[in-house]
Amino acid sequence: MQIIIVFIVSILIVSCSTNDSKERRENPLPKHPNTISDSISVLRSWQNRFLNKPYTVLITFSTECPISKSYVSDIQQFVQQSNPDSFAFCVLIPNVSSRNMAVFKDIEFRDTSLAVCNTFGFTVYPECVVLSKKKKVIYRGCIDDRPVDVGVIYPHATKKFLAQVIMDIQHNTNISVPSNKAIGCFIGKE
Repeated sequence: MQIIIVFIVSILIVSCSTNDSKERRENPLPKHPNTISDSISVLRSWQNRFLNKPYTVLITFSTECPISKSYVSDIQQFVQQSNPDSFAFCVLIPNVSSRNMAVFKDIEFRDTSLAVCNTFGFTVYPECVVLSKKKKVIYRGCIDDRPVDVGVIYPHATKKFLAQVIMDIQHNTNISVPSNKAIGCFIGKE
């Protein structure tokens, strides 16, 4: 666990120093200074809330993204059909303007400082990561194969990646789904 924290802090230091110098050039008086201690505080808050089960499923989400919004019922099904003693679900919302959704009130986490997003390298929503008992990434990518390009989404999935990963975990079998590239709306600091 100490190695993970050291790794996260080093990523944050590099990320914050890079973003800080760029923001100083563009905005000499930043509206909301983002400090390393703020990012660490956000990460600790997220960890305390969502790393309390053997497996954690993170899904980036925004009500501003049509692809993301098309997965509301799928996310609800994952939560309802998964063993609550084994899985912690987190709908990670990095978008400042994204509205709260009552259906996600217990699993929603606002990451407007992008501390959690930067830690896991999230660049689009929806994108998911499944963490193992040892908090290692065992799956990363699309929820399913409906999105084929930005703005192009099929009405029905033929491959349900995240559902298969969850099923593999619940049946105590090896993960049969390789990680893949997520397709969606780009995450940006607003």
